[in-house]
Amino acid sequence: MSGGLIAKTFGKEPGLEYEYEEFTKSHCCGDHVLAHAFLDRNIRVLSGESYPHVSWRIQGEPPISVRYNKDNWCKEIVTFHHLTSHDIEMLYEFERKFPQDQPILYKDVYHEFIMPYLRDERRNNWDNLADSRQYSKDREKDQNNPEETAYNSFEECSKKCQEWEDCVQFRYRPEYCGLSNNIRLGAKHMEGDGSFSSCWRIDRIRGFRKRTGCDPLDAVPEEGEFFRLQAERQTRSHHPGV
Repeated sequence: MSGGLIAKTFGKEPGLEYEYEEFTKSHCCGDHVLAHAFLDRNIRVLSGESYPHVSWRIQGEPPISVRYNKDNWCKEIVTFHHLTSHDIEMLYEFERKFPQDQPILYKDVYHEFIMPYLRDERRNNWDNLADSRQYSKDREKDQNNPEETAYNSFEECSKKCQEWEDCVQFRYRPEYCGLSNNIRLGAKHMEGDGSFSSCWRIDRIRGFRKRTGCDPLDAVPEEGEFFRLQAERQTRSHHPGV
């Protein structure tokens, strides 16, 4: 939850969670219970909008697996889900330093938690969750191309992503290729020969960001800043005088 929502709920009512113990027992999802508590207090998180706008503001994922795209890029986000203690700590620090008079948008979360770790080179042992289009021997072949070979190699998967103009990232492991028109970071994936390798189309991502109108490219560092800084540190350690 955002700091503003916490202030309006738990900040005013420290024992709020106990009020919904019985309600929680008969309902599946914490998001639903939370939304019910908002409604009881006339807190209009959605400003009268309906689906899919609800999923823009109340997320069912942590930052690393959220689907960032043109539909939500300039929209507000107020909750995440399935967070680790480390996630909560990082989000707290992020919100604490964020301008208090501005809403946090998807692009702001992308800048902080996703953008530094994207690269347009092969990243082994990493699953970026690309799944908008999937090709494998376990799924039906593309009916428009019965000779589909995208799952045969990392290079073939990369080529398939390049051919689809909306593809901004892909992942590959033996006999599987996944493409996506959403930006997602994902996480490490260590399964020996069955591990995923991932890649992002940085040029397409930056082109998409430029078209959104709310994300000037020169206002923040470019994608992959983490790896550039890492390379600089390694250079300095090997050449102290540099």
